[in-house]
Amino acid sequence: MSRGGRGGGVPVYVTSHGFGHLNRSAAVVNRIPKSVPVWVRSHPNLFDHWRQQVTRPIELGDHVLDSDTGKVSGTSFKGPGPFFTSVRSLTKSR
Repeated sequence: MSRGGRGGGVPVYVTSHGFGHLNRSAAVVNRIPKSVPVWVRSHPNLFDHWRQQVTRPIELGDHVLDSDTGKVSGTSFKGPGPFFTSVRSLTKSR
């Protein structure tokens, strides 16, 4: 995958709200064919855990994406949600 997202591959952005996000994402990443480049962006203190969980080549990068988890005062979040807001902000910056 080339810088700027113009090459082929899969970018994976994962929050550091516990290991559940990492474990579920790692299971999905492991199913991606090894011929497809994968960039994982997460908090650097999780890099060792990524290396333990992922069985295919990945490129790790420092990116802290700890936005709201989608709950506001115990009720469901109304609107596009933090994930889509983050993705939208990433795509607008290009």
